[in-house]
Amino acid sequence: MKKLIALNPDVVILANYQYDGIGEANIKHLDELGIPVVFIDYTDLSPAAHYQSTTILGQVFDTQNRAKALNQNYQRHITNVAQRLKLVKEKKRVYVEQRSSGASFAEYGKAYGDGMLMGTLAKAAGADNIYRDQIKTTGDVNPEFLFAQDPDVIFIDGTNYADPRSVSLKVGYGISPKETQQSLAKLVAQRPGFSQLKAVQSGQLYALDNHLMRTMKDYVLIEYMAKSLYPELFTDLKPEKNLQDFNEKYLPDLADKDSFLAQWDMEKS
Repeated sequence: MKKLIALNPDVVILANYQYDGIGEANIKHLDELGIPVVFIDYTDLSPAAHYQSTTILGQVFDTQNRAKALNQNYQRHITNVAQRLKLVKEKKRVYVEQRSSGASFAEYGKAYGDGMLMGTLAKAAGADNIYRDQIKTTGDVNPEFLFAQDPDVIFIDGTNYADPRSVSLKVGYGISPKETQQSLAKLVAQRPGFSQLKAVQSGQLYALDNHLMRTMKDYVLIEYMAKSLYPELFTDLKPEKNLQDFNEKYLPDLADKDSFLAQWDMEKS
Protein backbone atom coordinates (compact mmCIF):
# COMPACT_ATOMS: atom_id res chain seq x y z
CA MET A 1 0.00 0.00 0.00
CA LYS A 2 2.84 2.40 0.81
CA LYS A 3 4.43 1.83 -2.60
CA LEU A 4 1.07 2.19 -4.32
CA ILE A 5 0.28 5.47 -2.56
CA ALA A 6 3.78 6.79 -3.31
CA LEU A 7 3.15 6.26 -7.02
CA ASN A 8 0.13 8.58 -6.75
CA PRO A 9 -1.88 6.90 -9.54
CA ASP A 10 -4.90 8.55 -11.13
CA VAL A 11 -6.84 5.32 -10.65
CA VAL A 12 -6.27 1.77 -9.40
CA ILE A 13 -7.81 -1.01 -11.51
CA LEU A 14 -8.15 -4.43 -9.91
CA ALA A 15 -9.92 -7.68 -10.65
CA ASN A 16 -12.97 -8.62 -8.59
CA TYR A 17 -11.16 -11.56 -7.00
CA GLN A 18 -8.61 -9.11 -5.53
CA TYR A 19 -11.28 -7.33 -3.47
CA ASP A 20 -10.79 -9.42 -0.34
CA GLY A 21 -7.01 -9.24 -0.68
CA ILE A 22 -6.85 -5.45 -0.64
CA GLY A 23 -9.64 -5.13 1.92
CA GLU A 24 -12.31 -2.48 2.45
CA ALA A 25 -10.15 -0.49 4.87
CA ASN A 26 -7.44 0.01 2.25
CA ILE A 27 -9.99 0.84 -0.42
CA LYS A 28 -11.50 3.47 1.85
CA HIS A 29 -8.03 4.85 2.65
CA LEU A 30 -7.20 5.21 -1.05
CA ASP A 31 -10.52 6.94 -1.65
CA GLU A 32 -9.81 9.40 1.16
CA LEU A 33 -6.49 10.19 -0.55
CA GLY A 34 -8.33 10.91 -3.80
CA ILE A 35 -7.24 7.68 -5.50
CA PRO A 36 -10.30 5.88 -6.87
CA VAL A 37 -10.32 2.07 -7.01
CA VAL A 38 -12.15 0.33 -9.84
CA PHE A 39 -12.93 -3.40 -9.97
CA ILE A 40 -13.52 -5.32 -13.19
CA ASP A 41 -14.21 -9.00 -13.86
CA TYR A 42 -13.16 -10.93 -16.96
CA THR A 43 -12.54 -14.16 -15.01
CA ASP A 44 -16.26 -14.85 -14.67
CA LEU A 45 -16.34 -15.37 -18.46
CA SER A 46 -19.99 -14.44 -18.67
CA PRO A 47 -20.85 -12.07 -21.53
CA ALA A 48 -22.54 -9.72 -19.05
CA ALA A 49 -19.36 -9.40 -16.96
CA HIS A 50 -17.28 -8.90 -20.12
CA TYR A 51 -19.59 -6.14 -21.33
CA GLN A 52 -19.75 -4.34 -17.99
CA SER A 53 -16.00 -4.53 -17.41
CA THR A 54 -15.24 -3.20 -20.90
CA THR A 55 -17.77 -0.41 -20.49
CA ILE A 56 -16.11 0.58 -17.21
CA LEU A 57 -12.67 0.65 -18.82
CA GLY A 58 -14.07 2.76 -21.64
CA GLN A 59 -15.31 5.27 -19.07
CA VAL A 60 -12.01 5.27 -17.16
CA PHE A 61 -9.91 5.93 -20.27
CA ASP A 62 -12.52 8.07 -22.04
CA THR A 63 -12.66 5.58 -24.93
CA GLN A 64 -16.38 4.81 -24.83
CA ASN A 65 -16.63 4.28 -28.59
CA ARG A 66 -13.84 1.69 -28.54
CA ALA A 67 -15.48 -0.10 -25.60
CA LYS A 68 -18.82 -0.11 -27.39
CA ALA A 69 -17.23 -1.55 -30.54
CA LEU A 70 -15.53 -4.30 -28.53
CA ASN A 71 -18.79 -5.23 -26.83
CA GLN A 72 -20.70 -5.28 -30.11
CA ASN A 73 -18.00 -7.42 -31.73
CA TYR A 74 -18.09 -9.92 -28.88
CA GLN A 75 -21.87 -10.10 -28.89
CA ARG A 76 -22.01 -10.61 -32.65
CA HIS A 77 -19.65 -13.58 -32.52
CA ILE A 78 -21.22 -15.42 -29.59
CA THR A 79 -24.74 -14.81 -30.89
CA ASN A 80 -23.76 -16.34 -34.22
CA VAL A 81 -22.54 -19.50 -32.46
CA ALA A 82 -25.57 -19.71 -30.17
CA GLN A 83 -28.00 -19.43 -33.05
CA ARG A 84 -26.37 -22.26 -35.00
CA LEU A 85 -26.15 -24.51 -31.95
CA LYS A 86 -29.95 -24.55 -31.79
CA LEU A 87 -29.78 -27.02 -34.68
CA VAL A 88 -27.79 -29.56 -32.64
CA LYS A 89 -29.91 -32.63 -31.95
CA GLU A 90 -27.40 -34.66 -29.93
CA LYS A 91 -24.55 -32.98 -28.08
CA LYS A 92 -21.03 -34.37 -28.31
CA ARG A 93 -19.60 -35.73 -25.09
CA VAL A 94 -16.46 -33.82 -24.14
CA TYR A 95 -13.58 -33.93 -21.67
CA VAL A 96 -11.91 -30.59 -20.85
CA GLU A 97 -8.61 -30.51 -18.96
CA GLN A 98 -6.29 -27.83 -17.66
CA ARG A 99 -2.78 -29.15 -18.21
CA SER A 100 -0.45 -26.20 -17.74
CA SER A 101 2.24 -27.68 -15.52
CA GLY A 102 3.57 -30.86 -13.96
CA ALA A 103 6.60 -33.08 -13.67
CA SER A 104 5.69 -35.12 -16.78
CA PHE A 105 2.88 -35.55 -19.27
CA ALA A 106 1.92 -38.77 -17.51
CA GLU A 107 0.37 -36.57 -14.84
CA TYR A 108 -3.16 -35.36 -15.44
CA GLY A 109 -4.03 -31.76 -14.77
CA LYS A 110 -7.40 -30.60 -13.50
CA ALA A 111 -10.74 -31.41 -15.07
CA TYR A 112 -13.09 -28.54 -15.77
CA GLY A 113 -16.76 -28.62 -14.90
CA ASP A 114 -19.28 -26.32 -16.55
CA GLY A 115 -18.83 -23.54 -14.01
CA MET A 116 -15.31 -22.27 -14.57
CA LEU A 117 -13.05 -20.93 -17.33
CA MET A 118 -12.58 -23.34 -20.26
CA GLY A 119 -15.44 -25.47 -18.98
CA THR A 120 -17.74 -22.46 -19.18
CA LEU A 121 -16.61 -21.72 -22.73
CA ALA A 122 -17.02 -25.36 -23.74
CA LYS A 123 -20.60 -25.27 -22.50
CA ALA A 124 -21.21 -22.16 -24.59
CA ALA A 125 -19.79 -24.12 -27.55
CA GLY A 126 -22.44 -26.82 -27.12
CA ALA A 127 -20.35 -29.42 -25.33
CA ASP A 128 -21.81 -32.10 -23.06
CA ASN A 129 -19.07 -32.14 -20.42
CA ILE A 130 -18.50 -35.62 -18.95
CA TYR A 131 -17.56 -33.97 -15.62
CA ARG A 132 -20.68 -31.78 -15.61
CA ASP A 133 -22.28 -33.58 -12.65
CA GLN A 134 -19.05 -34.47 -10.82
CA ILE A 135 -17.27 -31.10 -10.75
CA LYS A 136 -18.68 -27.59 -10.61
CA THR A 137 -15.49 -25.64 -11.25
CA THR A 138 -12.25 -27.70 -11.37
CA GLY A 139 -11.21 -30.90 -9.69
CA ASP A 140 -8.91 -33.90 -9.83
CA VAL A 141 -9.09 -36.19 -12.84
CA ASN A 142 -10.10 -39.78 -12.20
CA PRO A 143 -8.55 -41.74 -15.10
CA GLU A 144 -10.90 -44.67 -14.52
CA PHE A 145 -13.90 -42.36 -14.87
CA LEU A 146 -12.40 -40.77 -17.99
CA PHE A 147 -11.82 -44.13 -19.67
CA ALA A 148 -15.28 -45.37 -18.68
CA GLN A 149 -16.86 -42.26 -20.20
CA ASP A 150 -14.70 -42.44 -23.36
CA PRO A 151 -15.60 -38.95 -24.65
CA ASP A 152 -16.06 -38.03 -28.31
CA VAL A 153 -13.75 -35.00 -28.12
CA ILE A 154 -10.94 -33.87 -25.80
CA PHE A 155 -9.91 -30.25 -25.29
CA ILE A 156 -6.76 -29.57 -23.28
CA ASP A 157 -5.97 -26.10 -22.03
CA GLY A 158 -2.23 -25.41 -22.24
CA THR A 159 0.05 -22.40 -22.08
CA ASN A 160 3.60 -21.15 -22.43
CA TYR A 161 5.50 -21.13 -19.15
CA ALA A 162 9.04 -19.79 -19.15
CA ASP A 163 9.99 -22.10 -16.26
CA PRO A 164 11.92 -24.98 -17.90
CA ARG A 165 11.06 -27.25 -14.96
CA SER A 166 7.38 -27.09 -15.85
CA VAL A 167 6.21 -29.68 -18.36
CA SER A 168 3.25 -27.99 -20.00
CA LEU A 169 1.19 -28.44 -23.12
CA LYS A 170 2.94 -25.88 -25.29
CA VAL A 171 0.60 -23.38 -26.88
CA GLY A 172 0.36 -19.59 -26.97
CA TYR A 173 2.64 -16.63 -27.66
CA GLY A 174 6.15 -17.65 -28.65
CA ILE A 175 5.14 -21.22 -29.44
CA SER A 176 5.32 -22.63 -32.96
CA PRO A 177 2.75 -25.09 -34.36
CA LYS A 178 5.53 -27.70 -34.45
CA GLU A 179 6.13 -27.31 -30.70
CA THR A 180 2.42 -27.72 -29.97
CA GLN A 181 2.29 -30.91 -32.03
CA GLN A 182 5.38 -32.27 -30.30
CA SER A 183 3.93 -31.69 -26.84
CA LEU A 184 0.58 -33.23 -27.84
CA ALA A 185 2.41 -36.30 -29.13
CA LYS A 186 4.37 -36.59 -25.88
CA LEU A 187 1.19 -36.28 -23.83
CA VAL A 188 -0.49 -39.10 -25.78
CA ALA A 189 2.60 -41.31 -25.62
CA GLN A 190 3.29 -40.84 -21.90
CA ARG A 191 -0.20 -41.40 -20.54
CA PRO A 192 -0.93 -45.11 -20.09
CA GLY A 193 -3.88 -46.13 -22.25
CA PHE A 194 -4.60 -42.60 -23.43
CA SER A 195 -4.09 -43.54 -27.07
CA GLN A 196 -6.97 -46.02 -26.78
CA LEU A 197 -9.55 -43.35 -26.04
CA LYS A 198 -12.06 -42.87 -28.83
CA ALA A 199 -11.32 -39.15 -29.14
CA VAL A 200 -7.58 -39.76 -29.46
CA GLN A 201 -7.95 -42.57 -31.98
CA SER A 202 -10.17 -40.40 -34.17
CA GLY A 203 -7.86 -37.39 -33.89
CA GLN A 204 -10.39 -35.34 -31.92
CA LEU A 205 -7.75 -34.07 -29.50
CA TYR A 206 -7.22 -30.31 -29.32
CA ALA A 207 -4.86 -27.87 -27.61
CA LEU A 208 -6.20 -24.45 -26.57
CA ASP A 209 -4.28 -21.44 -25.29
CA ASN A 210 -5.22 -20.67 -21.68
CA HIS A 211 -4.26 -17.02 -22.09
CA LEU A 212 -6.91 -16.36 -24.71
CA MET A 213 -9.43 -16.65 -21.90
CA ARG A 214 -10.46 -13.68 -19.76
CA THR A 215 -10.23 -11.31 -22.74
CA MET A 216 -12.55 -9.68 -25.25
CA LYS A 217 -11.31 -12.13 -27.88
CA ASP A 218 -12.03 -15.35 -25.98
CA TYR A 219 -15.05 -15.87 -28.24
CA VAL A 220 -12.57 -17.45 -30.67
CA LEU A 221 -12.24 -20.33 -28.19
CA ILE A 222 -16.01 -20.81 -28.26
CA GLU A 223 -15.98 -20.68 -32.05
CA TYR A 224 -13.08 -23.11 -32.32
CA MET A 225 -14.63 -25.64 -29.95
CA ALA A 226 -18.07 -25.34 -31.56
CA LYS A 227 -16.61 -25.91 -35.03
CA SER A 228 -14.57 -28.87 -33.75
CA LEU A 229 -17.70 -30.40 -32.23
CA TYR A 230 -20.15 -29.66 -35.03
CA PRO A 231 -18.18 -28.94 -38.22
CA GLU A 232 -21.24 -29.32 -40.42
CA LEU A 233 -22.84 -26.28 -38.75
CA PHE A 234 -19.77 -24.06 -39.00
CA THR A 235 -18.23 -24.76 -42.39
CA ASP A 236 -17.80 -21.06 -43.12
CA LEU A 237 -16.51 -20.10 -39.67
CA LYS A 238 -12.78 -19.37 -39.38
CA PRO A 239 -11.81 -18.90 -35.70
CA GLU A 240 -8.10 -18.58 -36.45
CA LYS A 241 -8.80 -15.82 -38.97
CA ASN A 242 -11.13 -14.12 -36.48
CA LEU A 243 -8.33 -14.14 -33.90
CA GLN A 244 -5.93 -12.63 -36.42
CA ASP A 245 -8.49 -9.97 -37.40
CA PHE A 246 -9.02 -9.01 -33.76
CA ASN A 247 -5.30 -8.65 -33.11
CA GLU A 248 -4.76 -6.61 -36.26
CA LYS A 249 -7.52 -4.19 -35.28
CA TYR A 250 -7.09 -3.89 -31.51
CA LEU A 251 -3.65 -5.31 -30.64
CA PRO A 252 -1.42 -4.71 -33.66
CA ASP A 253 1.79 -4.81 -31.61
CA LEU A 254 1.18 -8.40 -30.51
CA ALA A 255 2.37 -11.36 -32.55
CA ASP A 256 -0.43 -13.46 -33.98
CA LYS A 257 1.38 -16.08 -36.03
CA ASP A 258 2.07 -18.40 -33.12
CA SER A 259 0.16 -21.52 -32.07
CA PHE A 260 -3.04 -20.72 -30.14
CA LEU A 261 -5.53 -23.34 -31.36
CA ALA A 262 -4.46 -26.74 -32.63
CA GLN A 263 -5.78 -30.18 -33.49
CA TRP A 264 -3.46 -33.10 -32.89
CA ASP A 265 -1.93 -34.24 -36.17
CA MET A 266 -1.84 -37.97 -35.49
CA GLU A 267 -0.44 -38.69 -38.97
CA LYS A 268 2.82 -36.94 -38.11
CA SER A 269 3.17 -38.38 -34.61
